[in-house]
Amino acid sequence: MIGNVLTAPVPTIAEAGDPRPTAEAPESPASGPKARLAGLLGAAIDRPAELLCALLAANAVFQPYRGRYHDSILYGVQLLNRASGGRHREDLFLRFGSQDDYSLYSRIGAPLVRLLGVETASALMYLACVVLFYWALSRLVRAIVPDRRVAAAGLLAIAVSAVAMGGRSTFHVNENFLTPRLPSVALAMIGLERLLAGRRPAAAAALAGSMAMHPLMGLGGVLVALAWGAGRWVSPAVLAGLALLGAAAVAISPALGALVFGEMDPQWYGEVLLRSRYMVGSEWPVGDWLRVFGSFAVLLAAIRLPGLPARPAAMLAAVGVAATAGAAGAMLAGSQPLALLLQGQPFRVLWPLELLRIPLGFLVASRLWAQGGSACRTGAVLLAGLLTIDEPGDPELTTILVVGAGAALLLRGVRQRPRSSGWAWQGAAIGVGAASLLKLVTIHQYLAPNWGKLARLIDLDSLMAAALAPIDPIIRLAAAGVMLAALVRLAGPGARFRTAALTVFLGMQAVGAATSNDRFVGEPGLLREDDRRMVAAFLADRLDRAETPPSVYWPGHLNDLWFDLGANCYYDYYQAAGIAFRRETAREARRRLGTTAPFERFEVTNQRLLHNAKTIEEFVEYIGAGSDPGPPRLEDLIALCTDPLLDVAVLRQGYEGWYSAGNGRWFIYDSKFVRARAAALSGGDAPPAGRAPREGPGD
Repeated sequence: MIGNVLTAPVPTIAEAGDPRPTAEAPESPASGPKARLAGLLGAAIDRPAELLCALLAANAVFQPYRGRYHDSILYGVQLLNRASGGRHREDLFLRFGSQDDYSLYSRIGAPLVRLLGVETASALMYLACVVLFYWALSRLVRAIVPDRRVAAAGLLAIAVSAVAMGGRSTFHVNENFLTPRLPSVALAMIGLERLLAGRRPAAAAALAGSMAMHPLMGLGGVLVALAWGAGRWVSPAVLAGLALLGAAAVAISPALGALVFGEMDPQWYGEVLLRSRYMVGSEWPVGDWLRVFGSFAVLLAAIRLPGLPARPAAMLAAVGVAATAGAAGAMLAGSQPLALLLQGQPFRVLWPLELLRIPLGFLVASRLWAQGGSACRTGAVLLAGLLTIDEPGDPELTTILVVGAGAALLLRGVRQRPRSSGWAWQGAAIGVGAASLLKLVTIHQYLAPNWGKLARLIDLDSLMAAALAPIDPIIRLAAAGVMLAALVRLAGPGARFRTAALTVFLGMQAVGAATSNDRFVGEPGLLREDDRRMVAAFLADRLDRAETPPSVYWPGHLNDLWFDLGANCYYDYYQAAGIAFRRETAREARRRLGTTAPFERFEVTNQRLLHNAKTIEEFVEYIGAGSDPGPPRLEDLIALCTDPLLDVAVLRQGYEGWYSAGNGRWFIYDSKFVRARAAALSGGDAPPAGRAPREGPGD
């Protein structure tokens, strides 16, 4: 696929004209497997409808729906709370307000949740959002990239890989789970495409919808539109310089920063820095900044390409201006306790730059290849190989350089006359391929002996994701090309291809939905269900009687508490995701962490198969409870249950005479009973009557 893209004819200035798709002159006939494959792929992407179906099919194969995963958990409880009339309003995540206060997302989704339930409603909403996303993306890219084959290759590369946004691998633009970020980005892309087409009212409406769905993501599209408008009077270079000058002024003058962005108090500021390092550019690994700077380089190279129409070039310049402001803001965030700067998370403005990097990179690579010459073609191969790497790091770059250089020398030979005229680019291609294969082999060498252990810790959905993760995007792109060629060969072009591609899309998304949401493999699934039943039976009376659900502490079971049991969660690390927006949430989360820390530390430090050393180190630093992985003590249980806001604790530790139910894996503690028993013992009296401790599986 990549070779076909790189060798595709490059349009001249006259041929490029309007960047939107137009009929093209037929290409000269060719023969051979490569030409036949290119012909089949061409048949699959000739029309926008076929291209959209191809993107959806490829995306569903390599990035199927993940259900309740990542931030979809947080947005899912917002949907539940809205649909139930505020039943979860006392949960820590929602008690003092949340991101839901600034979005129409839950208001739009709540009626469907009431009708179908949160799981089915979320899956259907995701399907609608992912179709909208790739439809909007294909329109925007085809409006900017003049060569339809190059545009299609770039779009397909995005569809099969997760495009990182910002640092620390926290967020991706094309995420495969439901949050308002996905429709917000889609609406923003529609707005930008409408700007290119000169449809300003439609563009304004789409951008307003993007802001209403998720203001932080919508801001990226709005800034691009503002830079586009300002570019009529001020050059993009001046606008970018003004953004950098403003960031420098805030960095030099804390008083100016406090006046513009407001201040956080020291405790709140410290909590945000410890919990949300992804907001702070200085905390990002070097590889993240290499990717961002590489994206800027690709953007500038694309703008300077001969033949790129003026309007797309101006749009790309506006993307560069907005991204400059976002990158400067990301570096400035965290340097001072500036509230709005941290809450606004300026790194999110980088998403148009990060998303367009791949199709623009393919465009630049195709032009380099068409120029001919050893240096240009070598550069084209290296650029295509590096485009989809999320975090360019030592292993990938070293492998490409060392293996590529070695292969190039072997292909050239030591004589004055090279053995092969294309030895340089061929060596580079071997280096890129070797880096992809090395990543695949290295990660699977770790995974292979641990599949059994992982099956007991993570669900089937996560196992599938772990198996797909080591496959490099370049290999995914080639596989997707072969898959689409096979589909068009079997079904034929046109309506039959669309039907086949949509069947693949819906089928793979159904597989994703069926394997997500804590579906475990074999025995772990049975044990997990047994644990849920035990806790559900214990909570049944409380859930029926109480106006608001009981507050339950069950380490690592946020999903179960919110979605399967209908309870509130007393504390989970994930609940503190929104502390930058609410001072009260930050303080209350820290207060609760004071008593849950021994149990939280025990869970994380004893699951080293799932967490690397750096993650554990940062987590231990956040909870501030030392790195001792030993089990919590009875005193820790008593301290936990002193909080009247806690109703029930479900813990791995079984303290004889204190727990009210257990199955050998988890033990349930009634907080009131523990408090009363502890008070009686400390007073020298006999333990009070209470719920009799019960033991044994199935209790």
